[in-house]
Amino acid sequence: MLCFFSFQFEIKLRKEILIERIICHEYSDIIWDSLSNSKLLSSERKKLERREKKMLNVQTENLKLEEYTAAWPSQVPKSQIWKCLHAYHQGTIWTNPPTCSVCAQASDNVKIIQIGDNIDDSLSLEILRLKDDFIIRSCVIKCNFAEFNYGSDLLYGLMLEKHRVLECNKTEAKLNICCECYTSLKHNKIPHLALANNLYHGVLPHQFEDLTWVEEMVCSIYRNTAHITCLYGSSDPSQPTILHGNTCAHEMNVISTASILPHTPTDINGMLSVVFLGTGKINAQSLQNMFRVWKKKIEDFLTWLKDNNHLYTHIPIDKDILDMYPEDDSLPGIENHIVEDNESHSEYVFSEETAGFSDHHAQEFHSDSLLSINVAESMCDSQNKIEINPNEVLLEKTGVVDPECDRLSGHSFTASALKNLACNL
Repeated sequence: MLCFFSFQFEIKLRKEILIERIICHEYSDIIWDSLSNSKLLSSERKKLERREKKMLNVQTENLKLEEYTAAWPSQVPKSQIWKCLHAYHQGTIWTNPPTCSVCAQASDNVKIIQIGDNIDDSLSLEILRLKDDFIIRSCVIKCNFAEFNYGSDLLYGLMLEKHRVLECNKTEAKLNICCECYTSLKHNKIPHLALANNLYHGVLPHQFEDLTWVEEMVCSIYRNTAHITCLYGSSDPSQPTILHGNTCAHEMNVISTASILPHTPTDINGMLSVVFLGTGKINAQSLQNMFRVWKKKIEDFLTWLKDNNHLYTHIPIDKDILDMYPEDDSLPGIENHIVEDNESHSEYVFSEETAGFSDHHAQEFHSDSLLSINVAESMCDSQNKIEINPNEVLLEKTGVVDPECDRLSGHSFTASALKNLACNL
């Protein structure tokens, strides 16, 4: 066979390799591949087909991955993320709406109105001019001459919210006016909620800014709410006199109108009630700051009201009733209106009523005993505890209760909640 070889070869090659080279040289590689595949066993052929199919699937998956990678959105830059976070933070911050200078009501429908002699179609505010002789005589002339003076003859004597007048000079002025007041003034009608419509309440002197809510009840002509105070005692042995709780005002159908002032302590106690949850008895000294009254301040406040409020001018001040109040102490007889509940677990009841996303700030008054029932967290270490005056009571005033939800709209509830949230931020 060697005489027929037309190419060089090594004699050491095996017979199969020699035959392969001769056939490939004479008839091409295609013939040899065909002969080789026909000799494969069926199992080897199937194995080869599976391998080819697998390789095809891998190639297909790689192509799909490349397509997905090309179509996948690019990563959001950090600058854009911070921009969105800042926009969200700014959008969720509660901002007080502007206040109307005519009715002193906050509203989103307030716009800036410019008035003056040189303004076309200028709004006339003459209907808001002060005409009440009692206010002029008792308030303006006596104690607050600058109350209706805005630094311009254009607005002098008008009953406006002074701090809502934006700009004012001799000929022009800019002030906030809500849509309701603007519509009424445009028709030369006094707005229903305007200060000039007998709704001006005056300015309270600085010496009466610290009046307690009990003293206000003593001096008020009309009373239509009952106040329920719920106090929780601390089970911490190191803070046995610390109390915390809330006061809720419940509206009643009966309105009490006074003909003689001040109210007697018995009348005031009839509108108050204290519910105490805790072990032992409540310390009467703890109620002093909650229901504190000053006899001298009550007398001075009633005297000032008679001189500056026309609703009080005809109401006499009874000195004998005034002598029933202490010089500086808690309301007489309030200790007789305490309902004690020594059986209920104060911490458990408090945790149920204040359950929320975060712990209530009064949780620091609780002991470690509630950990076993997973109701409240344990107290801080002794070196981290806050020093608190044992006569101070952490008290929350929750406002007027409207259980039927027929007096306040859902919009008012939402606005109040957002406002309270903003004040706590």
